[in-house]
Amino acid sequence: NLAARDVFGDYAMKDTMVLDAFLLPALARGVMDQRLTHYQLFLVNGKAVETPGIYKVLSGTTLDLVMEKAGVKNPFRIVAGNILSGDAVFNTDSPINRGIRELLFLHETEVSKEEEVNCIKCGRCADVCPVGLQPYELNALVVMRDFDEFFKKRGGMCVECGRCSYVCPSKRHLLQSFKTAKKVKR
Repeated sequence: NLAARDVFGDYAMKDTMVLDAFLLPALARGVMDQRLTHYQLFLVNGKAVETPGIYKVLSGTTLDLVMEKAGVKNPFRIVAGNILSGDAVFNTDSPINRGIRELLFLHETEVSKEEEVNCIKCGRCADVCPVGLQPYELNALVVMRDFDEFFKKRGGMCVECGRCSYVCPSKRHLLQSFKTAKKVKR
């Protein structure tokens, strides 16, 4: 039961499977022992954590139990996902699924409260994009809800690394808009 991700949208290499480094040891153990393991490793970090580190838990463990074990105190925001990208978590009694490789329990001082402003078209997002996309153009298409043009301009090839959002001086929510566009299209 391996999870594959279609990172190329409607374009070439549609059958490409992306595996992360955390999955490979579990796969090797499964092949050698002729069974798949039911636990996973993930990183717990952030200023609201007393004991940050890599934790090993059974699949399906709730976030509450992880918070208790790591000594999490009053997080302002919780983010679950992979390195460089993730989504906000609002319910701590939900189970941890296989797609989560990192949990961030952020203190209020770690969270930016700046509002996004209009794009100044500086091109920093395009400079850091590992796929060579033009995130400022793609974001404008999503805002106009022109999803067909978004995919024509290779928006489906975004690997959701989050670099564009990180470097944006206008604090645009670029990655979130691309995730939304991909969900609407499918």
